[in-house]
Amino acid sequence: MQEPEATTISIPSTRGAIPAVVHCPCESLASTDESAGVVLCCHGLLSAKNSPKFLDMAEALALRGLWAVRFDFTGCGENTSRFGASLVETRLDDLECVVAWARSRHRPWGRKAVMGLFGSSLGGFMSYVYSALFPGKVQALALWAAPARLQGIGGHAKPRPVELERTWPLALPLGTPSAVDDLPAVPDVLIVHGTHDELVPWNHAVDYYRCAAEEKRFMLLEGADHRLTDSEARAMASKATVTWFFSKLMTPAESAEKP
Repeated sequence: MQEPEATTISIPSTRGAIPAVVHCPCESLASTDESAGVVLCCHGLLSAKNSPKFLDMAEALALRGLWAVRFDFTGCGENTSRFGASLVETRLDDLECVVAWARSRHRPWGRKAVMGLFGSSLGGFMSYVYSALFPGKVQALALWAAPARLQGIGGHAKPRPVELERTWPLALPLGTPSAVDDLPAVPDVLIVHGTHDELVPWNHAVDYYRCAAEEKRFMLLEGADHRLTDSEARAMASKATVTWFFSKLMTPAESAEKP
């Protein structure tokens, strides 16, 4: 089978430019319908688009006929854009710019995008918040180890890790919303969490499940840590996530054609 291709691009933003990589499904799997299934991959606080987790996920999605877009939030990876008024506002603006690009005439799939958001840790929180604030723009979510509340995540902790200053400068406030409890319910959410998550206790996943609307699914991985470093746990999460997006973003006719 032909391997999916990846193309490096730059997405304009209100504060600079967002470096991104687009993974194109191989020609034999690309849909011929009027819409294309597209998954935007949102990394965590100290991560970036080139982490093995996101590279593997993007490739797995492309192998199932879905487009995948990895990008760097401000202060992460190759994104040197200036920050906004707060951490949350900055990342929401980044995500809105990527979504707007995916819906614009510049989109490489050349037709309407049926979009999903794959978010890990803070990226999962931002994915849920964005979907709640802008209903209808995203059709499905998959959240890995996502915090339901951001208070106390250590933005101003002492001692302050050196790598945190680049992704969250000390003078930058957290911003709002900082919890999902009071947000509108978001439908079509897959929630994945490990029981041994050392950074975000798995009861945060329970809160997401309580807040989300149907259809929603909860996958609890016994013994898995925050980063899903165990290969078996990550493989289970990846398979479930790709299957979830495939079922939500591909039309019934396309799904029937692709086993």
